[in-house]
Amino acid sequence: MKGQLYKDLIVMKRTYRVYLFLVLLFFGISIFNPSNTFWAVYATFLTCTVVSTLQNSDETSGWARTCDTVPITRSQLVTERFLLAFLLNLATIALYALTSGISALFGLGATLGTALVTLLSMFMIGILSMSVTLTLAFLFGPQKSGLYRIALIVVMVVICMSIINYGSGFITGLQNLPPLILALAGIGFPILFMTGSWKLACAGYSRRFF
Repeated sequence: MKGQLYKDLIVMKRTYRVYLFLVLLFFGISIFNPSNTFWAVYATFLTCTVVSTLQNSDETSGWARTCDTVPITRSQLVTERFLLAFLLNLATIALYALTSGISALFGLGATLGTALVTLLSMFMIGILSMSVTLTLAFLFGPQKSGLYRIALIVVMVVICMSIINYGSGFITGLQNLPPLILALAGIGFPILFMTGSWKLACAGYSRRFF
């Protein structure tokens, strides 16, 4: 599984550099406009869906069949992809925390409350998007999952646009919730959803023929 993880990191470095540029650009914008959560949330969504693209590319190129001949089970492959997506989610969260600190340091409008709610939103969106896109990729393959991903992107764009238009009220409402409820809803539910998606992907991918 370590070898597969190393291979994925190399492919991402060589093939998806434009994604890194876009993510850094989005976070750069958020430094000067910290009250607008769209850029940070969309950067998280973009980053966490890259791993499902890796899976689709592996199936299209035939690498997924090659993996069946090496000492790695399909369940281990699914686990590696979920782990990689989760680590990317944490990386984007850490990057946003850094940009929020820079924004606050130079008095550009970042507040602790807004930053915490945005970080929680990033965690939720990242976990949900990676879980859905990876599960679709493992269950249905590159052709069918592509159609489902398009539908998911449309839904995510609508959500992000809603955050743009009504973000202030949304953030204020979340800030007024009890911290325990906010933490349980924002962290517990995504983790449970990711766990269920991982198990479903393991079971479905182990039975797939291609």
